[in-house]
Amino acid sequence: GSNRAKYCWKGNQCFPQLDRELHFGFLRNGSLVVARSKADEEVLEELMERGKTNGVKNLRIVKQEELRKMEPYINPEATSALWSPDAGTVTPYEYAIALAE
Repeated sequence: GSNRAKYCWKGNQCFPQLDRELHFGFLRNGSLVVARSKADEEVLEELMERGKTNGVKNLRIVKQEELRKMEPYINPEATSALWSPDAGTVTPYEYAIALAE
């Protein structure tokens, strides 16, 4: 895989500690890649395999019933999703300022 793929999971795991030290507002909120067709569901399987190959942990595919419990207002056409509970967000300028300081 690419260097990005090689370091993505390791970097992801550093963010909670880095946020405790630098206070830039990391939020581990997870990520859903949503399928709306059988073809999309095949792509989810490929993405999950690619993630596993790159060392990403905790990936799983959630089916429609569980997906609707997680996201009640999701598009009614959604059939399943790839769930990555360890994904998170930062505010880019706050992160950049925290690193610079």
